[in-house]
Amino acid sequence: MLTAETTALISWNREAEGCKWAGIGIGWDGYAGKDLSPIMNAAAIQFYVRTVNGRMFGLPFVLTLEDYSGGMGFCYTANKYFERSAIDTVWQRVVVPLADFDLETENLDPTNIKQLQNWNYSKVGTFISTNPKLIYFTLNLLHPGCKKNLFPTLLLCR
Repeated sequence: MLTAETTALISWNREAEGCKWAGIGIGWDGYAGKDLSPIMNAAAIQFYVRTVNGRMFGLPFVLTLEDYSGGMGFCYTANKYFERSAIDTVWQRVVVPLADFDLETENLDPTNIKQLQNWNYSKVGTFISTNPKLIYFTLNLLHPGCKKNLFPTLLLCR
């Protein structure tokens, strides 16, 4: 059940004086280094989102894994990770496979992960989210009758 204890209202205003960026860092287990390398192709970050009111087409942030050497891996939270094309006032699951993070550009070392960050890029916004968690994830999620790859990053057809 989603309650005030399991969710967070995330609101920001980058137009406020002195605000150059907005983001959140989440250090798992007291920021102890995590070796995610064995699960990079078998896990995903899952969370649920909804708006306070109205609709949003996409989340205005980039998920970032940061390692202890300062390397980063980025994944833009496009709507291909959503259950529905728009975020509205009804809870919606978001699943972002770890395999979709770009490890090369900023030299992320998946054997020593420090934190998961969420960098907000739009100027002003508000949404409600659950805490992100790691889940087991498989790319073979489609119904056996599927003939077409509708979500290339998320799902594979046979």
